[in-house]
Amino acid sequence: MITISNLTKKFGSHISLDNVSCRFNKNDSIALMGANGAGKTTLIRSILGYYHPDSGDVLVNGLNPINDRVKVLQNISFVPQLPPPIKLNIDELMQYVCMSTDIDKELIEHYANEMKLDIKSNLYKSFFKLSGGMKQKLLIAISLAKKSSIVIYDEPTANLDP
Repeated sequence: MITISNLTKKFGSHISLDNVSCRFNKNDSIALMGANGAGKTTLIRSILGYYHPDSGDVLVNGLNPINDRVKVLQNISFVPQLPPPIKLNIDELMQYVCMSTDIDKELIEHYANEMKLDIKSNLYKSFFKLSGGMKQKLLIAISLAKKSSIVIYDEPTANLDP
């Protein structure tokens, strides 16, 4: 469960989030919609503990994502709008993810195959050199394989091939 109470986040004189309060319960499916600059990504990054609020509180399963970041992130799968500039090849990336999060590599491959991402023929290709759609599909496959209680996607269809 995610509880946001009177959250305000400013960047200089710009108020990105102004006294936002909401609650997301277990098994809820939520779509944050709004114009560019409305604060959707700022809200997500606040939930993940990337941003310190100017005022208000964020709790994820009763934990503060800034003070208890490791515990909070253990229960969250996150796919950013823009894939990070990872320089590992797909095989190395999957090995790293599997070792650090106890994810089953075959499960990543299963979800990737469900999205028509051919991992086997691209195994030694650098993640950095994959198409935007391939990067997004791989990150989504990893997030699904993690089996987290909370899954957050920031514009998950950005860069996807038809």
